[in-house]
Amino acid sequence: MTGDHKPRPYYASPYSDNGGSVTADGRWMVINSDETGKNEGYALAFPVPGAKTQIAVGDDLYAGVLRGTNRVTVASGRSDVTVRVADVMPGPEFRLGPWRPFGTVPGDRLDVSAVAGTNRSLPLRPVGAAPRASIGVVMNWPAALSTK
Repeated sequence: MTGDHKPRPYYASPYSDNGGSVTADGRWMVINSDETGKNEGYALAFPVPGAKTQIAVGDDLYAGVLRGTNRVTVASGRSDVTVRVADVMPGPEFRLGPWRPFGTVPGDRLDVSAVAGTNRSLPLRPVGAAPRASIGVVMNWPAALSTK
């Protein structure tokens, strides 16, 4: 918390980048990018970005950091999503240990959060039928604002 306290960009690219999760040791940030035409995961040095290391390819849907750890997760698949985890190895360059299975979640999930310190994940799934799309038109709305 020193310095000029002015916000400045960490990383900018012409692609659709998202995800941005940082390892517990604060050395690496994992992002997802569509720069190859598919959503793939990359690791960059943090807090000063360096060369990108690709960590998720092909059918991988999302890469991130298991909150509070130095472990990277990768989710892949369409109908049922398989989640794998690998430890970030110590050293000056980004390297991962071997991938291990973490679990499987239903493909209709909206989001998945892995629970740090466990082998559990919490998928957010839709319940019931999708809401009907509708448009509401409010006529004479200024009259509704008057206080009589």
